Amino acid sequence: MKKSEREQAWAKIAKIVLEALGTQKSESAEDLVIYGKKLNVQGNYREAAIVLQQAWLMKPDSFDAWLEYGFALDKLGHHSEAINALEHAIRLDPNRFMTSKDSSKGRSVLSNSAHVSIFNGSGTYNHGLGRVPTEIILIGINGSRGISYDRVDSTSVHVINSTAQAFLGLAIERSPSPSVNY
Repeated sequence: MKKSEREQAWAKIAKIVLEALGTQKSESAEDLVIYGKKLNVQGNYREAAIVLQQAWLMKPDSFDAWLEYGFALDKLGHHSEAINALEHAIRLDPNRFMTSKDSSKGRSVLSNSAHVSIFNGSGTYNHGLGRVPTEIILIGINGSRGISYDRVDSTSVHVINSTAQAFLGLAIERSPSPSVNY
């Protein structure tokens, strides 16, 4: 084969390879979230956690990725990590977390946790932990300005809400946790 024929053959191969690469669809973060949700519904929590972690790595501000990831981690028994993931989802969109039908599983995980209590409003709340929380998180629907607390004990937290905005409060008892292995 002559040099020009060889170059033409390589050019043809290169063109075929480039066309094949151009037609391959890469997974978007949204595609991964949809797939992760499907895996959660099917009870494939380990696979869901892996897929959803890839989704939030690609798009760290994806509320759905963090919500579904937290749900999968909880089902795998990684409760502390699940709480962290759900807390991240709450910080991204507290209003959606409290009102969305899709968020009900995240609220359920937190509500059923012996280490987290959810409350809202203004005044003194029984956080239900039975011990002093290691952390109180107050997240306003419109930002956290004007929302604070001044007293916390083993049964209650006193919240000061100088704004009229709704907020979500979490009383959390954190314990050191090992790294997550799926």
